Amino acid sequence: MRKLTNKVFLLFGLLLLMSFVSVNAQEKQVTGVVKDSETGVPIPGVNILIKNTSRGTTTNFDGAYTIDANANDVLVFTYLGYKSLEQTVGNQTTINVSLTIEASQLDEVVVVGYGTQKRTNVTSSVATVDMEEALGDRPVSSTAQVLQGTSPGLEIVTGSGRPGQGSSINIRGFTSINGGDPLILVDDAEVPSIDDINPNDIESVSVLKDAAAASIYGARGAFGVVLITTKKGRRNTKPTVNYSVNTAMTYGTDLPEKLGLDATVRKYQEWEIQNKAGRDVDTWVSFLDDYAVNPSNYPEGFAVDQFGTNYPLRPTRDWWDLAFTEGLETIHNFDYSGGSENTNYRVSVGYTDQDGILITGKDSYKRYNLNATLNTDLSDQITMSASFFYKNDLRKTPNVMWRAFGYGVLTGPWANSGYYDDAQTGESIPYATPNNFLRLEPVVRDFGDDIRLNGSLTWKPLDGLSFRSAYTFNKTTNNRNSVTTGSVYKDPVGTQDVIFGQNTNYYKSTNTVNYHSLNLRANYEKAFGDHNFGAMIGLNYEKAEREGFNASRQDLINIDLPALSTATGQPFVGDSYYDWAVAGYFARVNYNYKEKYLLELSSRYDGSSRFAKGDRYVFLPSASAGWVVTNESFMEALKPAISYLKFRGSYGEIGNQRVTRFGVQDYYPYLPTYPVGESEWVNDENINFVTLFAPQLVSAGFTWETVRTLDVGAELAFFNNRLSSTFSWYQRETLGMLNEAIELPTVLGTGAPLQNAADLETKGWDLTLEWKDRIGENFKYSIGGNLYDSRSYITRVENQSGTIDGLYVGKELGELWGYEADGLYSVDNFEEAIPGAFTDFFTLKDGIAPFENRDHLPGDVRFKDLNGDGVVNDGLRTLEDHGDLRRIGNNRRRYQYGITGSAAYKSFSLSFFLQGVGKRNRNIYTPVMFPIISEFYSGILTHQADAWSAENQDAFYPRILSRNYGLAGTPNSRYLFDVSYLTIKNISLAYELPRAFLDKMNIKKLRLSLSGENLYTFDNLPKGVASDLQAESAGAGYPLLRKYSLGINVSF
Repeated sequence: MRKLTNKVFLLFGLLLLMSFVSVNAQEKQVTGVVKDSETGVPIPGVNILIKNTSRGTTTNFDGAYTIDANANDVLVFTYLGYKSLEQTVGNQTTINVSLTIEASQLDEVVVVGYGTQKRTNVTSSVATVDMEEALGDRPVSSTAQVLQGTSPGLEIVTGSGRPGQGSSINIRGFTSINGGDPLILVDDAEVPSIDDINPNDIESVSVLKDAAAASIYGARGAFGVVLITTKKGRRNTKPTVNYSVNTAMTYGTDLPEKLGLDATVRKYQEWEIQNKAGRDVDTWVSFLDDYAVNPSNYPEGFAVDQFGTNYPLRPTRDWWDLAFTEGLETIHNFDYSGGSENTNYRVSVGYTDQDGILITGKDSYKRYNLNATLNTDLSDQITMSASFFYKNDLRKTPNVMWRAFGYGVLTGPWANSGYYDDAQTGESIPYATPNNFLRLEPVVRDFGDDIRLNGSLTWKPLDGLSFRSAYTFNKTTNNRNSVTTGSVYKDPVGTQDVIFGQNTNYYKSTNTVNYHSLNLRANYEKAFGDHNFGAMIGLNYEKAEREGFNASRQDLINIDLPALSTATGQPFVGDSYYDWAVAGYFARVNYNYKEKYLLELSSRYDGSSRFAKGDRYVFLPSASAGWVVTNESFMEALKPAISYLKFRGSYGEIGNQRVTRFGVQDYYPYLPTYPVGESEWVNDENINFVTLFAPQLVSAGFTWETVRTLDVGAELAFFNNRLSSTFSWYQRETLGMLNEAIELPTVLGTGAPLQNAADLETKGWDLTLEWKDRIGENFKYSIGGNLYDSRSYITRVENQSGTIDGLYVGKELGELWGYEADGLYSVDNFEEAIPGAFTDFFTLKDGIAPFENRDHLPGDVRFKDLNGDGVVNDGLRTLEDHGDLRRIGNNRRRYQYGITGSAAYKSFSLSFFLQGVGKRNRNIYTPVMFPIISEFYSGILTHQADAWSAENQDAFYPRILSRNYGLAGTPNSRYLFDVSYLTIKNISLAYELPRAFLDKMNIKKLRLSLSGENLYTFDNLPKGVASDLQAESAGAGYPLLRKYSLGINVSF
């Protein structure tokens, strides 16, 4: 019995022990709040992960979290800009923690050339852009447009508001008179265009602005480098699905405003135009006067005189209403990402559908983006990375776009808009008006594909030592198909034929570029106490082959089925093949002592196929240094006020290999190539012979342009990093720019050879300033801005001709020469002038200089006789004799700036973005600015009504005569326009649903947003004249688009 009792007690004890172990092994719910250690404010979005697992969660807006964990689990708390923290669960059910902010976020990793560095250790001029912050909730699918105004010195200009329109990019102004674009790299692989990249796939952007930062890329980095880092999946995280959609209504921002019919005709009378479109103007005005009193007398809306001529009387026909409407733009983005302990991945798909503002719907752009990345550890020492990128796009544009905008400006408000019915032939012929052009003419189709494959292996055999090899293949194909109808139109104010092209024509072209890149490099990093060393050596090889084909043929059998095989005319065929290659060996050494004294040395030995043997290679060194003053012991007492202070300086050289001439000379400038073309002679079948023309002359020994840059700067932070600022000043010299230095007689039949014959100097500076703070626990805000300016001068030029139109020492790039205006000629300036007379010219009084070889009337533009020789002219247009010309302005953009601001209260957030140019001049010599009055061109814009007449002698514009239009368009100070501007680029309001509500539906995030883009521009120009587009003429004036959008972003 006793033995049985002992067994029972033993069994009972074992059961108790097993129960105790079981209970302790069970998971329990742990809750807590994460706060800022300095301010005590809760931090939303903190990642909490159970160490060595993929299980985790994030804090809500109030900084609170809940997670299931075992007693022996370790919770890891991480958040960008804060130091990581680990906490063992143990017997706790509530774990509240405080995270410590990284000092000025100095441990943030910045992407630099062929690697990364801690921000505090960067000694060259590198600017970074957080893409999530820059893009926000904006309805923008163009990466270039997102970056505009976000970084000082990064100049981005959009061509127009046309769907799919690209942008030009420049870093820190002129580098060479031969032009050139920055190198755009995505995850270390070059891309043909920055707009090919879906901005939703981008994590961050680094802009390498000085030679010390960019020289590691050698010939390809002469104009600066833009490094784009794409988003990747995170390791040890559960799969996450993100989907966003943004739908916007679009409108033209600034279409020209025209006078109505009544006001237009009365202006004709004021300007003493006797006849317009076959109608007597005085008679027309009398009909309009009667129509205003007795409209019922004119039920058809027009009057007929005794000769049978009709006079339109009804209010204005608005050509913009007939040609334009609102557009629709939709942007979809989907991505799937995650990772295990050894692997991370991300796959994204983007779709952009832009429908323009033309009433016909013939202007559109569609783009598909696919991006996939994979990183995995093949072993403890070897990591493999692979990515795949694909882009497909299609742009449709009417091939008469220039006609639609041009005629919309120039056509009178009474012109016929439909068809002319020819009584003799029975034909119905459309009038030459914007709506008919857009409706009847076919579209130009531009479509293309871009495929990119990246692969790399990284081997880390020892601590601090790594080897990396990377290969990239990129294939880009661009195609164009267009049809010209050769249609006949009727003059909208008469009955004469208007013919654009005599024949139907079909054109198609294809251009394919195959690009290969190989990069090999080795890195070593080692710390010896307070001494930190880093070294890198590498090899870069790039090669590209470009092949083009184009063909056209006239006289299509069926305009609706255009093809080369369905045309009967003579075919015209062309093709091309070009290739280039660069190879470089590069090295970089970094050293810092206690992250206080910083030094970096780099060099590259670079070769380019664009130069002859013996001149292909160049050595490019650079050096930079920095001093982190706040790491000195004597700064400790000032740290509450001065959180961070660093001075840096750099000097380096880059070689420029670009020639930027057309065609073969851009790729093989050292070869005497023979242009191929058609001769003036024809064979028996009336076909032109193919012939070779005189070869381009080549100068022996011409080689690289050398770009040297000196850069000094400072980085500062105050008041516990709430206020931060950076400043840089630089001087850049471009030596040996390629130029046709000598003048050759035209009878030679070819151009002068390129020589390293000119030098350029650019000086500039840039500044950033930002304030970030919180008020209480629920409100945070920030405001910041950036400002940039530069000027460029020619410092040397060989064999200069001395003309002001060419290069000369001291010339500032962008300078504008013109006459000094002295108002308009008044009646008092003439001997016995009659104010209203148009047919007779008058004699100017003594002492009033005339414009050479011109007759004058009251209301003509008057110019000053600056050299006092009694006549106004431009002399020989040389520096020694430029007559009465002087420098009147400059068309370069000065004082470019961007201003950003944001505020958030609980789940609501508001942001704005302003962008502008502080100083710029332009001669805008187009019908949008100056009125043109002729038999066909009869429209008047509202601002053009202020033209000189006997009743309006204080007018801004001169007397309306075709001869005077040309004279006013001569560059002069009166009509040199100030095109500085400030644009409200974006205002966005967003609301993020509470996490407690979303958890019930297994949704991680749901964000709703309202956004406006290009909302308003403040400038000094008339309505309809764009401030900062690349094309500003009436014939290419597709306006920027104002957008109002609704967005939804959801994560699972």
